[in-house]
Amino acid sequence: MVSDLVIILNYDRAVEAFAKGGNLTLGGNLTVAVGPLGRNLEGNVALRSSAAVFTYCKSRGLFAGVSLEGSCLIERKETNRKFYCQDIRAYDILFGDTPQPAEAEDLYEILDSFTEKYENEGQRINARKAAKEQRKSSAKELPPKPLSRPQQSSSPVQLNSGSQSNRNEYKLYPGLSSYHETGGNLNQPIEVTALYAFEGQQPGDLNFQAGDRITVISKTDSHFDWWEGKLRGQTGIFPANYVTMN
Repeated sequence: MVSDLVIILNYDRAVEAFAKGGNLTLGGNLTVAVGPLGRNLEGNVALRSSAAVFTYCKSRGLFAGVSLEGSCLIERKETNRKFYCQDIRAYDILFGDTPQPAEAEDLYEILDSFTEKYENEGQRINARKAAKEQRKSSAKELPPKPLSRPQQSSSPVQLNSGSQSNRNEYKLYPGLSSYHETGGNLNQPIEVTALYAFEGQQPGDLNFQAGDRITVISKTDSHFDWWEGKLRGQTGIFPANYVTMN
């Protein structure tokens, strides 16, 4: 029975061994393994399988792996001459010194498409890993958030109250002392700039990105506390050590 074989050479030393011509016995220094399929292929590529040669066999319509361990391969120069219409050595074929034959155009297109697919997939995986490591590195550099949160008022918020006492009574977070009480100018509200991105974890937290300018509504005297601010129409509290005074 005649079977069509596809042999994948995984390493330069395997290519060099095949390129020398003459008789070549598979096994020994050139380990041979059944070629993996599907997810197994990805696993073997990721783990950089030690097999120098992968083999596939097409027989009776099924594509399956076979073991050629101990088999002897012979360079058939006459067959190469008939296919390429000239005397040609295995070395020239394997190292790309011979133009691709038109008869193998479909094969080259399939190989190129799979090569591009796995190269792109590898680049995406590396990009995701790099982004993940960058996020981990950035997270390590963030200052710790204050542990104690101010108690949110259960009273309705009134933004246009007529007196200072009413403003204090209906503050969103009564636990924060208003900056107006500590000498701030009513006509010049305090603004701070975010040094780090902050993603709120509870209702009432103010989300922002590094570089955002936040208007402070109320604050304490400590930068290791929660302040209340407004950004893009949203009001909430944020850790003061994530920002710097403008």
